[in-house]
Amino acid sequence: MKSNFDNQFDKKAFTIDEWCRMWGCGRNTAYNEIAKGHLETIKIGRCRRITREQNERYRKLKEGQAA
Repeated sequence: MKSNFDNQFDKKAFTIDEWCRMWGCGRNTAYNEIAKGHLETIKIGRCRRITREQNERYRKLKEGQAA
């Protein structure tokens, strides 16, 4: 049986809170990264979601900055 943590990786898009838990950061950091244009999101109604593809682009951006 999969845990809740494993199940969130099966999702196609994450909420801001889920994304923050994956990255170990707070909501302010997430919204700051969105405002800077580093993290892309989609809006569904009034809710923001971060797709797997957007998460992957963000990961590559951060890896490039660390190198």
